[in-house]
Amino acid sequence: MKLASAFHRRIEQPRITECVGTGRAGVVSRSGISAFCSSLFLATALLAGGSVAARATEPATATQDPAQALAAVTSKVVGQASELSLWENIALGPDGAFYISDHNHRRILRYADVEGLKIFAELPAYPLGLIFDSDGTLYVGAIGRNALTPVNGPDANTIYRIRPEGKPELFKEAKDARLLNGWVRLAPGRLLIADSIGGTIWQLDTKSGELTKFASDPLLDTPDPTIVTPAANGLKIHDGYLYISNTARKTIYRARLDPAGKLGPIEAYQENARADDIAFSPKGNLFYTTHQKSLYVILDGKSVEFSHDPAIRGSTALIWGEKDKGPYVVSDGGMFASIKYNGGPPDKAGLTEIIGSPY
Repeated sequence: MKLASAFHRRIEQPRITECVGTGRAGVVSRSGISAFCSSLFLATALLAGGSVAARATEPATATQDPAQALAAVTSKVVGQASELSLWENIALGPDGAFYISDHNHRRILRYADVEGLKIFAELPAYPLGLIFDSDGTLYVGAIGRNALTPVNGPDANTIYRIRPEGKPELFKEAKDARLLNGWVRLAPGRLLIADSIGGTIWQLDTKSGELTKFASDPLLDTPDPTIVTPAANGLKIHDGYLYISNTARKTIYRARLDPAGKLGPIEAYQENARADDIAFSPKGNLFYTTHQKSLYVILDGKSVEFSHDPAIRGSTALIWGEKDKGPYVVSDGGMFASIKYNGGPPDKAGLTEIIGSPY
């Protein structure tokens, strides 16, 4: 398969490779990064006060009226579903392409500028969050029922592993999890997953397959178990902190990570922010989607509407691409709101590139 071959070539690295994020060299086999590189990666990033997933940057301040700064921002739909879909999450692959979880159609899509939008893998379960480990393997959290059905509440959670050729395999039955959602890589081979029901963040060891509780706190849970809105949702690591969006509480929290990767006390970072997914821009500013009509950026401690382009209606996730292009926003066209909240007829899901962001 030509697509799979191109993917595979991009992740095959020389045997002596720089440990990403540390600036230090380590010996790496073709099957993945070594234990030396993994531990050095985490310790170097956290001891330096930096981030495992993002470089230390100074966030921009609103030195001019945001309305003026955003006047030149434009957007372009680069990929669109052929039928009504719940596009839930997005990850940047080692080949520079975007991988999107198409929830209700039980598949993973791949978008690249040259090839366009294609089906990458099909699953027996309904995918939500996804992430690439440092060796180029894709991990996907999934549930056993379609989230768009009238039934609410917890369901069987599974984790799938997808190799570069696009063939999924069941990696883990997460029997104690209730709704696996957003992911972030703590270190090579150590992935964190937000559980949107129950106030837990799980840690997955991709070498042993062990799934353990990384953090558990009432602040990560919903304030009202009768509502359908997810609690702990998006995860990001930046400048030595783990950031967690709690959609149900309309608050973004954060907690300090020590050099060993242990989490400190959880504190409110941004209140009155109904954030779904969160992502830091290359300039260090925190953006968030809402699964509603707008995309926001936090400037000087305030949530500022960045875009309400109709193309991002039902925005579920965002990410920056190669060469700091973006953000790219995934949306479901308002499908979830239409079914769960009587939000009007939905549009088609899409992937939109935001062009000219000053933040």
